Amino acid sequence: MFHRTACLVAASCFLVFHAVRSSGQTPVLQAGTKELSVAGAVNDSDGLALYLQVGAGYFFFDRTELGVVGSYSRADSFIGTWEALTLGLFAEYSFDLQTLLVPFVGIGMSYSDDNIQGSGGILVASTSTGARYFLSDNVALGGNLQFSVANEDMYVSGTDPEGFSLMDNTDLAFMMETRVFF
Repeated sequence: MFHRTACLVAASCFLVFHAVRSSGQTPVLQAGTKELSVAGAVNDSDGLALYLQVGAGYFFFDRTELGVVGSYSRADSFIGTWEALTLGLFAEYSFDLQTLLVPFVGIGMSYSDDNIQGSGGILVASTSTGARYFLSDNVALGGNLQFSVANEDMYVSGTDPEGFSLMDNTDLAFMMETRVFF
């Protein structure tokens, strides 16, 4: 665990140093810009959990993006393998710091259909914050911390003393992402 944390801190310091050193090369996130994104997360602390997301967005105003997102989630739980498909809308605002490192905040609303609850659908509201580092004018790598709240239990949140999976209606996840702007 310490090794992973040290690597993340070192990589973050390098990106911040390079971004500040390269100021004046701010990526263009102007009205009319389009975006395609791929993001994902893996968690193996309480059984394997996988999350893959694809999205498309459009900047209607400078630094303000609206878009659609779809995702596939899979987790192992005591009642079997849980899977969900999600389709939703998001809005993000990117802050202009005049560097290659661009922080952002976002909100989203989505509809999820899973194979365990059998309720016909789950509504999920989410907020996120993160940063993307521009490798070139139109390609960025980044990460974001996303907090989600669902109207039903749909997230595997750990195990009880007997080894059974616990389900919850909230989730906090860190996702890595690649974005292409055109």
